[in-house]
Amino acid sequence: MGDPILPGPADIPGVETRPVGSIPILPMGDPASALAWWGRLGFAVEFEHRFAPELPLYVGLRRDMADVHLSQHRGDTTGPGVMYLWVDDVDEVAAEFGVPVDDNPWGRDCQIVDPSGNRVRVGTALRASA
Repeated sequence: MGDPILPGPADIPGVETRPVGSIPILPMGDPASALAWWGRLGFAVEFEHRFAPELPLYVGLRRDMADVHLSQHRGDTTGPGVMYLWVDDVDEVAAEFGVPVDDNPWGRDCQIVDPSGNRVRVGTALRASA
């Protein structure tokens, strides 16, 4: 039986499978400053890859169930990029980065910008009232 909200493979003509997750790939300038900044958001390095020592760096980061990849390869992405990150407490993130929180119909969010110019919207969904 398919998901009651999302269509299942049998519900979409010609589609055998459906996505189970996604990973944004954002451009990265200086690796040291980028990794320190993402570390402030609670992301840890899962892997680093270079095809050769003199070639650009590609890094996989993870925080809980969220993955982000940062790349110095100019063919991977044009940037800067934008992503939306859901967290349990947007106020904690806003306080860490010294930015205001906006109230919206879908929840509360703020915007922060990494050292490479990527915009990260960070939000907490509204809780249903009892």
